[in-house]
Amino acid sequence: MHLKRLETRHCTRRPLVYSLGAAICFLVRLQIAPVSDTTTIASSLVCVIMFIVYICIKRQWAENFAGVLLVMAWVTSLLLVAAFTDGSNSPVMVLAPITPLMAALLRGKDWGWYSSIVIVLAIFLFGALEERGYYADASSLYAHLELDLYEFWLILAVLIGALIGHHMATENVQLSETLRRHARVDFLTGIPNRMSVNEALNNASRESKRNTNWMSVMMIDIDRFKLYNDINGHAAGDKVLRQVAEAFKEVLNRPYDFVGRYGGEEFSVILPKTDPEGARFVAERLRVSIEKLKIPYRASKKDEVVTVTVGLASAPGALDGRGDKLMKEADSALYTGKEYGRNRVIPTVLDQAGNLTTEEPR
Repeated sequence: MHLKRLETRHCTRRPLVYSLGAAICFLVRLQIAPVSDTTTIASSLVCVIMFIVYICIKRQWAENFAGVLLVMAWVTSLLLVAAFTDGSNSPVMVLAPITPLMAALLRGKDWGWYSSIVIVLAIFLFGALEERGYYADASSLYAHLELDLYEFWLILAVLIGALIGHHMATENVQLSETLRRHARVDFLTGIPNRMSVNEALNNASRESKRNTNWMSVMMIDIDRFKLYNDINGHAAGDKVLRQVAEAFKEVLNRPYDFVGRYGGEEFSVILPKTDPEGARFVAERLRVSIEKLKIPYRASKKDEVVTVTVGLASAPGALDGRGDKLMKEADSALYTGKEYGRNRVIPTVLDQAGNLTTEEPR
């Protein structure tokens, strides 16, 4: 705890040290030559704005709006520097085309278009001010350019930047969705993995608590799977896992029924809106579906086939939303089934208070 407090103090003081160093550098700059040009003033203003944004994000004052703050601070700073210098002819406007790209990557494709619209409107405003002579030196400094043509190409570059940002943001969303989907799927069997099991359990528990519905959870283990691997090899064991997963998917045909690989040779089944009697019926069908596959342990003994043991737990309201407790009871029932000889269903029924009664195994 003491070390954590020291680290927190260090992280909090670091921005203050940086700002103190920046202030010292600025004072040294004042001693060398007075700050009178608008570019330096505008640049200082940009530093102040970006530093304020940094502090807000660092202290988590606007944790959910960090990307928005960065985009707004960047666009505001860019346009302020341009307004205080030469308008659309300011050197900083070379950064205008990449601004929508940055905004799109930080906050999504819509923000890329929002920032591009703001910049284009600012360019039109700068052009109007140039015609009125607000930027007196602009014509002489850029006499070799057609200012209207320059502004046209600048606007075109900004819109192209927004278009590229739109495309990249869309690709980023699709890639993130693909990665998120793959992260929740078991690579070997193609069914949801343990992360998805936990998410489905939490969601079903909340729904069961809200509507006071029955909810049933199963833990299923392939009997003597280590022995099967030792006899037939891991490649054959992987094939069995895929066959078991496919058989479970065929039995569970309701859209809200869930099956996932919990780990190793263990599978989890979540049945929302299912009372003990219905859950026992489904569990028995799952057990029989694996028995019917007739996968032999040894090629010489066809009568010794792969089977599963099912631990089942049911409760109304998911024990007041405690799906993890329901899963624990199902796991306990599974090991009870192993002790009684495997290839069977052990049902457990709990009431809302968590009191349980276990039927004798058959």
